[in-house]
Amino acid sequence: MTGQSEGRFRLYAILNLSTSATDAEIHERHRSLSLIFHPDKHQIETSKSLATEKFLEVQKAYEVLSDPFLRAVYDSLGEPGLAVNWAEETRTKYSEELRQVFKQVQHDWVQERVDVTISPRGRVVCKVDASTLFIPYEGLQEDAWPRRLLNRLEDVQLLSFTLRHDMQKRITERSNASLATRISRRGASGRGNVVGTLRHQYSPRLAFQVTSTLLFPYDMTLRSEFHGAHDALSAQIRFTPGQLACPPTFISVARKLFRRPDSLQGRLKIDLGPHPQVAVSVGSQDPLDLLLNELHYDSSVPVLPLTRTDLSWSHGCVFNPLDPKLFGDWALTFTELSLQCKLGLECGLDGLAWLFSGAWVSTDARFSATIRLSHAGVVLTIDAEYFQQRLSVPILLSEQHNSSIALWTAAVPSVLCVSVYHFRARSLRHRRLRAIGSALRGLEPNSPSRRDAEAFISLLKDRARDSQKAEIAMDGLVIVKATYGAIETDDRNLGLSWDVTIPVQTLVRGSQIYISGQHPKSSIQGFLDPAPFAVKSLRVRYLFRRRMHYAEVPDYISLVLPLPDHIVN
Repeated sequence: MTGQSEGRFRLYAILNLSTSATDAEIHERHRSLSLIFHPDKHQIETSKSLATEKFLEVQKAYEVLSDPFLRAVYDSLGEPGLAVNWAEETRTKYSEELRQVFKQVQHDWVQERVDVTISPRGRVVCKVDASTLFIPYEGLQEDAWPRRLLNRLEDVQLLSFTLRHDMQKRITERSNASLATRISRRGASGRGNVVGTLRHQYSPRLAFQVTSTLLFPYDMTLRSEFHGAHDALSAQIRFTPGQLACPPTFISVARKLFRRPDSLQGRLKIDLGPHPQVAVSVGSQDPLDLLLNELHYDSSVPVLPLTRTDLSWSHGCVFNPLDPKLFGDWALTFTELSLQCKLGLECGLDGLAWLFSGAWVSTDARFSATIRLSHAGVVLTIDAEYFQQRLSVPILLSEQHNSSIALWTAAVPSVLCVSVYHFRARSLRHRRLRAIGSALRGLEPNSPSRRDAEAFISLLKDRARDSQKAEIAMDGLVIVKATYGAIETDDRNLGLSWDVTIPVQTLVRGSQIYISGQHPKSSIQGFLDPAPFAVKSLRVRYLFRRRMHYAEVPDYISLVLPLPDHIVN
């Protein structure tokens, strides 16, 4: 094994094995090295210290290489892969599925390194005038429909084009700098500039930012932000050389109206620029934004019950001398599918305007389509984003108020959302039903997995009984009932749980239990995985000092017993 491979496969090097070593070779080498480096076999203090260090390295290497799943993780991702908190469902995947999971993890790591180093972001905006598609045909009446369509498409114009790309570099732990290029073109004229930004995070809640163009025309923007537990405040002021008037100033304030996590938010925006205005609104948090903060790709997500929908809303008004207006929007979010449909209304002096949009998000992509109808016309805006590279295409469909065009165009995001929800939800429900059926078959009396678990539990009965008697005698930790199963109530009602009272009692040491959350609890001897497709929890009812306690922890959380918080009043 070369020196490079020893660095890449250090755990194999510790056991002096090749990467193709069999399980028998791993076990034999572990036993041999454990006997050599066992601390009890060394009396001299210096050699005993060294032997202890080597002994622990051997145990660590054996712990990883003797576990088929951890060995596959280590072979593909190295030691960083061992630090990942792998979902239990990952262990049940086939080798080809695991390779795809590891490939995705490697891709995410590469992207994360790029993001951490320069954090590249790009945005392209193409404004298109497609109103000629919906006006009377001006060509020859005898033209065939392909010719008519071609003539109409030739009249479609690109009104403007804007490109922005920026990179960010961390300078210190609290400061970073970014450099952005901006290019825009409208008609036959175009312009560009380079923008530099310095940002300093003064404290976890307070940040300052300075932005300046590096080419003519020059301007500079100062911005400060404060984010508290229940409120947020930002202020921005822009300077332009030679400007005599008061510089444009923008102030934004947001505050939770109550202290509940899901309480309403009040927002105030003040614009003291050339066209001053004040906007006030009250609304709930957008579930789609919350979902983006918590969304992590996992193949187990699609088999969750498709029952979660969240309704959010926002109402407010805008005060300005030219066009005061009232506005409101309502959004329905299908959480499991990461889909959202939104309806918005605006009422001003120039009449009523409305918009309808559909949006879909994932951890690295986002797509939305929005149709807006107002006195200025009909505009369809399509936004697509992938790994922080964004494309926005506003399409002008009509220069006048035309409800017919807006209604038919609104069918695009509507049909898209309904179709995706219908077919995706149906597919996911079928997958879920198949997974439930497979799990129930695994719990049948004649299933091999259940027979193995029951056989092991029978071997633990005497040990559990002795442990229970000893704990009762000292008023210690006595397991009354312990079950391991799906965390969802509906799945529990289907019987997707397994009695683990005896195995848990055998884990009691000195009136205490510790079960790590780093590995699936189904790997404990005597445990059976009753629902491989779902997140599971361990529920334990126990006596300690003759008082009843109850604990329930998800599979990925360590279990520590006893704790005062578990006391049942």
